[in-house]
Amino acid sequence: MSRNWNRQNLTNTPVPRRNESVAYDTSTGLVILFGGTGGIGLGHLNDTWGWNGQEWNQIQSISAPSPRVDASLAYHAISGKIVLFGGVDADGQVLGDTWIWDGKKWTEQKSANTPSPRAGAVLVYDTARQNLVLFGGTYTKGRIGNFLNDTWIWDGRNWTEQKPANAPSPRFATGAVYDAIRSQILVVGGGPLGSRLDSDTWIWDGKNWSEQQTTNSPSLRLNANLIYDEASQQVIFFGGSGYLTAFVDTWVWDGRNWIEQKGVTLPKAGRSSIVYDTKRQNVVLFVDGGDKQHRVAETWVGI
Repeated sequence: MSRNWNRQNLTNTPVPRRNESVAYDTSTGLVILFGGTGGIGLGHLNDTWGWNGQEWNQIQSISAPSPRVDASLAYHAISGKIVLFGGVDADGQVLGDTWIWDGKKWTEQKSANTPSPRAGAVLVYDTARQNLVLFGGTYTKGRIGNFLNDTWIWDGRNWTEQKPANAPSPRFATGAVYDAIRSQILVVGGGPLGSRLDSDTWIWDGKNWSEQQTTNSPSLRLNANLIYDEASQQVIFFGGSGYLTAFVDTWVWDGRNWIEQKGVTLPKAGRSSIVYDTKRQNVVLFVDGGDKQHRVAETWVGI
């Protein structure tokens, strides 16, 4: 795998922020960015932006989720809509609402059953089983130990809790992706804030979680960026953050082990958001700076 990263010189871009939510919308061919927290005077945000491969454009909606950070966002292919769940609002309240983006507007969805409020949870579309999988997260902002490891699926209308025999330990800020070549969801790392981090690798097969015993593995970190590169048919792991560092390494998953890619350097991104742009067959990286002192809004494209 080889990848050249090019920073985009843009006149119109989302304001600098951190802890935004990003997903690729196959129905419109746009990368969708929502919310996060801006600098002094901006606070928590609830704006919606679309990346068309050349520029960002803000998309106005008659309704929208409340301003928040660390919401889970993913595209549900069967319904052709993006789903948003949870996050943390400006008052520090952890949220448990579900919203749908149809390409033009946000609509809140009610479900007979729903996951408990949480932030920083995994949300990934399982193509083989045609549902979204929600895993883990944290339910109290900034507290040590208040983390989840439950698993839920969204079928386009309702949430249903799953009862797997095994599951990763409670955690948030976990890297996750659907591995199309093997028809399974992969989650890596994450962990309790202020405590230990994990570097383990788990597989969801639609019924159960199973830990993968790997010889090599990326080092401990939060917010690892995982994508499935359709061009190379590989799961690729980019960067992520530790408590005091930003990683710039790249790894590839071969189905049994992680293989580091030497000579492939990610822009120093801190806590960033990354998606695979299917229409243009490239990777879009939105660099947000990652901490309270250093908010940025850089857009990089990897080809």
